[in-house]
Parts: sequence; C-alpha cells; structure tokens
Amino acid sequence: MNRFTDTLDKILLGIAGTMLVLSALLMTSEVVRRYLTGSSILWAEEVITIFMVYMSFLVAGVVLKQGAHVRMEVVFDRLPGSLKKGLVVAISVVGIVMSAFLFWSGVLFIRFLITSGIHPYTATQMDPWVIALGFPLGMAFLTFYFVFQLYTFLGGKEIAGWKI
Repeated sequence: MNRFTDTLDKILLGIAGTMLVLSALLMTSEVVRRYLTGSSILWAEEVITIFMVYMSFLVAGVVLKQGAHVRMEVVFDRLPGSLKKGLVVAISVVGIVMSAFLFWSGVLFIRFLITSGIHPYTATQMDPWVIALGFPLGMAFLTFYFVFQLYTFLGGKEIAGWKI
C-alpha cells in the first residue's frame, strides 16, 4: 500500500509542480509582454487561477499524509495517550465523511454544469465543468488519504505529524 501511495504522491506532486512552473512562466511572460507591448494575453490570468485551484485541491491529500495540515498541536500534545489515539481516529473518520460528502457534492455540481448547458463566458472558452473539476478530484484524493491514514493508524503504524 505504501508503494502505491508513494507513487500517487509523486504523480500528484508532479502535476501540481508542472502547473506551478507553467504558472510562473506564464506570469513572467505576461509581465514582459505588458512592459514591452502594453498589451496582455487575455486568458493568462484565468489559466493561472485555474492552475492554482487545481494545485491546491490535488495536493491536499499528500499534505495530509505528510502531516503538514494545520491542527491544534498545543491541545493535542497535552492529552494523555489514550485520548490522543481516540482523537486521531475521530479526526480521520470525520475527515473521511466530510471529504466524501464534498466529493459527492462536487460530482453533483459537475453533473449540473454539464446538463444545464451553461456556456463558457471566459477568455479560455473552457466549459465550466472542466474548471470546477479540480474540486471533486481533490476531494476524492483527500478521502482516499484519510482512509489510508486511518488504515495505517489502526494497523499500529505511526502517521506523520502525530506524536502519540
């Protein structure tokens, strides 16, 4: 299972890293173009914004696996071991339920966008569902990583970021 999640980590971080590099290149070219010609690439800001949304949601699960999500360590560190273990399980279960709910809500929203016939009104002329797809994809991965965290913890292994 670790080999699979490590490979998935590399894929998701690779996609996000590629989007980050492309955003930086596009932003730099946009600045240079505005300075030299006084004109702008109409779709540049929109593509960068879409990339930022996709990057944020795609790596949320990887960040969870690395133990880098924000949490109340001051409170957690003061709890006795048995309460810490119960809290890790509770947080994982709530995370699974919430991210699965958000995934399903995202799927319903994508379905609505596809069936409603809403036409793109943006510079890229991308269908709105393509722009919104990053959210349910990210929530699907986050759900998977919460399940993996719970599975790892219940299997008696340490999970990153939790000192028990």
